[in-house]
Amino acid sequence: MRPSWWAAWFSQRAGPGRPAPAAGTYELFVGALDLGQLVLNVDHTFQMSVDGETGEWITTGKSLAMSITASPVADIGCTFSASVGGKSLNSAKKPGDYVCPGDAITPWYALKQKPA
Repeated sequence: MRPSWWAAWFSQRAGPGRPAPAAGTYELFVGALDLGQLVLNVDHTFQMSVDGETGEWITTGKSLAMSITASPVADIGCTFSASVGGKSLNSAKKPGDYVCPGDAITPWYALKQKPA
């Protein structure tokens, strides 16, 4: 379920002629693991190939946050923070934080894949 402020925020930043700048397909790396594809959709939802997890993402400036909202494992509520670059979310040298309630902070980054 989207927070109450979502519709107003989204309508100001998306819509015809205003594509979501971070939208696309990425290769996701969490810790030392390659977790496969991460797809950021233009409607600000996402899905990961690992475990079939889905969620929502938001950007402001060059900052991005993602939250897992559906997961077959215990990852609901886990969040990702990132800096958006032209070809990546974070980098191997400057990873972002992946945080799950009650768990350690894990570094992560994602590399944008070229369209097929």
